[in-house]
Amino acid sequence: MRKVSDIVKNQHPVTLPPGATVREACQCMRDRRVGAVLVTEADRRLLGIFTGVMPFTAFWPREKVRPGQSWPGS
Repeated sequence: MRKVSDIVKNQHPVTLPPGATVREACQCMRDRRVGAVLVTEADRRLLGIFTGVMPFTAFWPREKVRPGQSWPGS
């Protein structure tokens, strides 16, 4: 069975600082053709992961989701 370390070995993850804007994160993901970026401190300590679904769910009012329709990202 493959290990996660086998998959990420020799990869160069896309990282952004915590002060990056949502727009910058989305442009970075589009340009690099990735679905997420790692949010890291200057010392490369991981603070979190920003995914492509986050901008949509952050600004889409829950009231717009119709009964029986699943909430994006859940």
